[in-house]
Amino acid sequence: MSPLYSVIYLVVGFALGYLIRLVMPYVASAQQARPHNLSLQDRLVRFFSGIALVIAGVYFASPLLLLFAGFSFFEATAKWCVLYALIGKSSCPL
Repeated sequence: MSPLYSVIYLVVGFALGYLIRLVMPYVASAQQARPHNLSLQDRLVRFFSGIALVIAGVYFASPLLLLFAGFSFFEATAKWCVLYALIGKSSCPL
C-alpha cells in the first residue's frame, strides 16, 4: 500500500468520526450528546492505540486498521467517544 493511500484512509477515518459527531445530537438524548465525555486518561489511551493501529495498518497493509486509527485519533482530539455517548457514560471531570 502506498503512503498516499495510508494517509487517505487515516483522513477518511477521522472524517467518519466527525460525521458521526455531527449526526449524534439528532439521534441521541440531550444527556448523551454532551460536548465532551472523555478524560485525559481515556484520550491518551485512544491516542496511543491510534499510533499502534497506524503501525499495524501500514505493516499489514490493512485499510480497516487505518480507518480505525483515524477514528481513534478523532476521539482523542475531540474528547468525545461515540460508544460513551450511546450509553450515556462520561469519564470527563466536567
